[in-house]
Amino acid sequence: MSVDLSSMLELMAGGDMDAALDRLAGDGDPMVSRVVAMMRQQRAQAAEDPALEVQARVVPGDADERRALEAQLAEAQWELEALRLRNRRLAYALGACECFGERPDCEACAGGGASGAYRVHTRLFRVLVAPAVEQAQGPGSPSFLPKKEENP
Repeated sequence: MSVDLSSMLELMAGGDMDAALDRLAGDGDPMVSRVVAMMRQQRAQAAEDPALEVQARVVPGDADERRALEAQLAEAQWELEALRLRNRRLAYALGACECFGERPDCEACAGGGASGAYRVHTRLFRVLVAPAVEQAQGPGSPSFLPKKEENP
């Protein structure tokens, strides 16, 4: 991802979450675009929820403290979304469910989605997994990479 995180955090801390999301969506990655769409939908729902509006009004402390807390919250929300996206991409690269088969109550896999349970996403595998495995195998080891034509 080629997004400048420090400038995005500055935008978010300044209250311009829409500009931060626009910058993130401009990355061109389809998965990132889906995450940005989800974040925008959640923001719209939160804006419509009177309980959230009341909760925001009763934050104790002065305006500077509140801005600092809001910036910390925005940063934590951004980090959570980034980690979810990274987890999703790694799961696809390994042919796993997003829970990696660790949740028996998972609606997608019912706990059966560990690595290799699904078809590996070849492009993500090449980018995220292959370099580490090849390094672990050592120089001169035969390549184990899936053929390029398996996945886009």
